Amino acid sequence: MGLDTAYIPVDLEDVEHFISDVLSDPNLVDDRIGSLAKTKEGRAFLKESVYKDLLAADESLPFDAHYGFAIGSILGHRHPYFYDRGRSIMKIAYSGEESPKALSSLVEEFEDYFPQLRHCGQSGDANYRSGVYIPKENIEQVIGVFSKIPDYFQDDDGLKLGLNYALKHGTGLLEVMDLVVPITDQFFSCPYNFKAGFLGNAFDETKESDCTCTSFTIGIPVPSSSVLDIDEMGGLVMEWIEQEKRLPALKETSQQGRTIAGWSTVKLLSAEESPIVIIMSEDNILLRDAEQFCSQLTCSLSEFFSEKSIKANFFVSTHDAEALPEELLQNSPCDIRYKNRPRIALQQQELLFAVDGHKIDLSISISGKASVFHNGVLVDSYKLKRSTTHRTCLFFEGNWYNLSVRRLSMTSPILEVNIFKGMFCHARFKLVPGSETLSKSFDRTLRLGEKLLPVFVGVTFAVPRLFIIPLIVLLLLMLKFNRRHHFYLVPESIDSDK
Repeated sequence: MGLDTAYIPVDLEDVEHFISDVLSDPNLVDDRIGSLAKTKEGRAFLKESVYKDLLAADESLPFDAHYGFAIGSILGHRHPYFYDRGRSIMKIAYSGEESPKALSSLVEEFEDYFPQLRHCGQSGDANYRSGVYIPKENIEQVIGVFSKIPDYFQDDDGLKLGLNYALKHGTGLLEVMDLVVPITDQFFSCPYNFKAGFLGNAFDETKESDCTCTSFTIGIPVPSSSVLDIDEMGGLVMEWIEQEKRLPALKETSQQGRTIAGWSTVKLLSAEESPIVIIMSEDNILLRDAEQFCSQLTCSLSEFFSEKSIKANFFVSTHDAEALPEELLQNSPCDIRYKNRPRIALQQQELLFAVDGHKIDLSISISGKASVFHNGVLVDSYKLKRSTTHRTCLFFEGNWYNLSVRRLSMTSPILEVNIFKGMFCHARFKLVPGSETLSKSFDRTLRLGEKLLPVFVGVTFAVPRLFIIPLIVLLLLMLKFNRRHHFYLVPESIDSDK
């Protein structure tokens, strides 16, 4: 097996704080882990594996393959560490004639820094072990030694990167073999801090401690039904995710080219009447600048919808993975008032609403054509279809609303109207004929009046002097009280079953 070497910048103060102090007092483990790892996976790995190995004191264990490897894994959480394939300072320093003469005097055995650890010596194996340590006072000299070897000290070599980082930040440098094995995707330290030329991050000194560990959610309310249907919206969202490389990859897709590790998922919530497409990370991810990340995604998504000539609103927020964004959870109050001037079925119906101080007017013609006005401006128009819910999506005062309208059947003129603020229904109405709002006795009386009317008309022609006055009285009564064929907007409980 070829060598996979990680060069880890090591500050001796970190050695004292994270290693020696814990060896003296194991009760410090949780405290140290809290400042080493920001992800719950990282904290669990350190506690259940690495520190557990470190504290398993057994003088029959070799230093390099047991203690040295565990210490390198812990210290890999403190700074970026750099990858080389097929070389190690230990191998070069002790290879005999091929070794630069000055090199062996500039490196030290890492075990010498831990006199309190009893062990059986070195493993004699070249893999999964710690190697030599370069003290910080020798870093510049080691750089000088390797700089004299032609074609050996390339700019993106892990050895050169590690030495330069150590010189810049005043640390020593420890080599650990097989701390990361890229061919098998094995990591025994902090994945975020791993830097390598093949990853394209060799010169990036960002480390996990610079980042915020958070989850994110992008919420995209589906535009009005007359603009996009849900399937079309889903296709557009998937197209944007594919081209936006700053998003973590979707599960079962390649992470190649993605700038942030982790996975994203896409969901459709409240699909029936107030649908919103949700893009969210499956777990907390590490973001160098969470505010900038949200801003970049906002600009990217705005440009995408603009190019598609679609007016869409959305939110981008960060939060812990075990919580949901406030934009989805918050059921804020919604002030809704309504007005309806009853009209007969052959007339255009006018439904007037005031929603959080904004006028939302719905006009429905006898042919089923609906028009929606927001503060007097036409914002949507559509044809009502049987048992199909049409939504008008509106945005104002930093909130999103849906006005959904559904004709219950083609044989019935009854309409159902719902008003949503966010994902929550705040009001439900039905537009029904007056016959459904009257008591049974009063409705029967009006029906009797309707049946008597043609009779009175007929006999009035035969005996006008006798029946003209009763006919006039009946007509006046029917005109005043008969609203059976007028339509009324009736509020309903939003808790009622649909």
